[in-house]
Amino acid sequence: MKRNSIIAMTAALCICGSLAGCGGSSSSSGNTSKSTEAKTAAASSEAESTSPAEASTEPESEAAESTSMPTELTDNIMDYRFSIGGNIVGLPATFKDLKDAGWEIKGDKSAITNNYGYYFDLKKDDCMITVWLQNDTDEKADLKTDEGAAIVKVSSVMATTMWNKSNIEIPKNIVAGVATPEDVANAYGQPTEIINNTEQGSITYYYYEGEKVEDHKNLDRFIAVLFTRKDKDDNNSPVVMERISMQWENY
Repeated sequence: MKRNSIIAMTAALCICGSLAGCGGSSSSSGNTSKSTEAKTAAASSEAESTSPAEASTEPESEAAESTSMPTELTDNIMDYRFSIGGNIVGLPATFKDLKDAGWEIKGDKSAITNNYGYYFDLKKDDCMITVWLQNDTDEKADLKTDEGAAIVKVSSVMATTMWNKSNIEIPKNIVAGVATPEDVANAYGQPTEIINNTEQGSITYYYYEGEKVEDHKNLDRFIAVLFTRKDKDDNNSPVVMERISMQWENY
């Protein structure tokens, strides 16, 4: 829908430009103070500078914005950042941002079809994160190249203690595997939404801006902190933070 709006706006501007050009030509012909040679030269110069071929090069697809990975955590969870093994990961971002920061795709898949997205596991040293990569353009994105990586958006990112031995930390020194729901609430305030899964013994805190909605899944942006029993085989084991998930754009 965003892409269609851009195309419609571009077409409207082209039409307006054409009408303006006709009006200018009529006005010039009535001005006898200018020589025919001068008018011809001006028209030729204008045609060269605004040729139809050049005007049609306006991109029809939304390319991802150029950003970079942050270098430090802040004290605000709504800044959409976490640290894993000392590596700061944040949103918004492109895949090129993660690639430039040393993250590599785990597995063989290395391209995304136009207007499509996939989940990917990324590794850096002993750390692993899972991301949703979205290609909103009308061309296939080769993630091995900087050009392809730069047009792909990181829609969401997640890190869990299940696949990582390195520390996972969110703002205000909240560390996965240690922090309790009370620790998180004390650090950031009560979450906008809480979901209890009594069967699995898990709790998820959802933080997002604005009033509570009926279903957070309809939101573009939210942060989810998952808590589970430290020892999953012991019902009396303390419940601690296991996973941090951040979503920036909903697809």
